[in-house]
Amino acid sequence: MEILKASAPLPTVGREELAEWLGVSPAHLYNKLPKLEREQRFPPKLPGSLGKWSRAAVLAWIDGTTGNEPPPAAPVAQRPATLEEIYGGAA
Repeated sequence: MEILKASAPLPTVGREELAEWLGVSPAHLYNKLPKLEREQRFPPKLPGSLGKWSRAAVLAWIDGTTGNEPPPAAPVAQRPATLEEIYGGAA
């Protein structure tokens, strides 16, 4: 079994370190987390971790490469037909 050396980064990041990365206080980060998760697709905390996030997921979010971006809206010409267009509007 390989033991992690002290110089190797842990696979998680805590609230204090995360706040430092984002340039805010830990209290400010805690207050803004729900909005970040909801509106900016910030990675959720790891289950059972008591305030730890995946380091890789946070770094990907910071780099803008989360892969969670919503798909672009279909152009109007490519919209699915309405029920009236499909069935002719006759009931």
